[in-house]
Amino acid sequence: MELRSEDVFAEGVAILRKEKIASATTAARLLLCFVLGTKDFRAHTVSPADAERFRTLIVQHKAGCPVSKLIGSRAFWDQTFYVNENVLDPRPDSETLIEAVLQAIPENTTSSQILDLGTGSGCLLGTLLVHRPYMRGIGVDCSLQALFVAQKNAVRLGTANRTHFICSNWTAALAQKHNFEVIISNPPYISRRDIPALPKSVLYDPLIALDGGEDGLACYREIASSIMPLLCHKGQLFLEVGQGQQRAVKKIFNILRYAQSYKDLSGRVRVLQFIKE
Repeated sequence: MELRSEDVFAEGVAILRKEKIASATTAARLLLCFVLGTKDFRAHTVSPADAERFRTLIVQHKAGCPVSKLIGSRAFWDQTFYVNENVLDPRPDSETLIEAVLQAIPENTTSSQILDLGTGSGCLLGTLLVHRPYMRGIGVDCSLQALFVAQKNAVRLGTANRTHFICSNWTAALAQKHNFEVIISNPPYISRRDIPALPKSVLYDPLIALDGGEDGLACYREIASSIMPLLCHKGQLFLEVGQGQQRAVKKIFNILRYAQSYKDLSGRVRVLQFIKE
């Protein structure tokens, strides 16, 4: 017997609201649309099998699993990216880096290369290449599983012919001198001791994408140790940083001239820009 989609939806919302889940209505809508394979669940009835599948997803979300991990996609900037358990979920805070780079690179830029260190899902590199169609990019990640996701997203965005992916621990597998005009990175920056206290939803991301070492700065030090030969003269480096880390990261990258910082929507410094002179 087919069920009314509005009733199934209302049941899901009620379960989430009872557990005080944020954005219960949005989460239930996305999950039901995913189960039904539609953008508007109201135009459909729901089979008992689909209703049970929806309830299972609702329970998983109630337990802490992000909607993005359940439906396999996450909106970022003006694109939608495929995600799974092997990559960090794209987050609104990281859109600050996109804004910073797009401000720094003219729309008519030609023959420039972007290097994305720790590319993960490829959301940063892919978004930038969509908006700067004359540029090419290299995405580096130590996780082969993450690179499979990034490659899939490059195909979906139509940027695969301008993107090359390399499995490497940061810059280890790159040639000594590449002369990149732009290098970007959102490295792991959470202190190891703080990871157990993170929200449940964050812990569905791979640990390797979160763990920044004992003080949260280990990856910045590693990048700084090999960045100079990769940047061309006047080349720009954009780094996402965690809350309160800007001073320490500036000190680590004192080999480059600090240019400016960019704040996220909450007013926190989220991105630092450096220039090689």
